[in-house]
Amino acid sequence: MSYAGSAPCSGAACDTSGIELTILLQHYVLYPEQEHHGKEYRYNYLNDGEIRAIMEASPRRLLSLSGHLHRGHPLVTRNGVTYFIGAALCEHPFSYYLLHTDADEITVHEFHAT
Repeated sequence: MSYAGSAPCSGAACDTSGIELTILLQHYVLYPEQEHHGKEYRYNYLNDGEIRAIMEASPRRLLSLSGHLHRGHPLVTRNGVTYFIGAALCEHPFSYYLLHTDADEITVHEFHAT
């Protein structure tokens, strides 16, 4: 398999048998788009639409974890990709998370530092 702009996949790294979920970590938000900040919101990737299109074309089940949006955003699924934005660790209530996955469901447990 390969995606536009990437090298063809080969070898053991491309064997997806037995993989139930691929987790992608990035700092900036990929989805949901931050329209309420206007088109000049500077904390998104310039090509976030292209990145989402590549992810949505993947045959794998994907979970995208990101931050930067200090208020966070709950789990949301768009075109087969699940997205989660964790709230800021540096602001009250100092949230952190435990995510549990199984074959069909992703569950988020939120905790707060005391």
